[in-house]
Amino acid sequence: MTQSQIDRAVARATGESVGLIQRRGFSLQNLPVPLRRHRRRRQRRSPASLSKHGQAACA
Repeated sequence: MTQSQIDRAVARATGESVGLIQRRGFSLQNLPVPLRRHRRRRQRRSPASLSKHGQAACA
């Protein structure tokens, strides 16, 4: 998309003149996409895998 296309699209959407939009300086920005940090979910142990003291049974 060119700057003139952006100016015309914003002018149509706002009802303002293209000249006013150009003076205001609308433009597209390339913002960095934040990386998602993967969090490992702790697996819940089933009651059957716990010893009678609430600790995980060691095999």
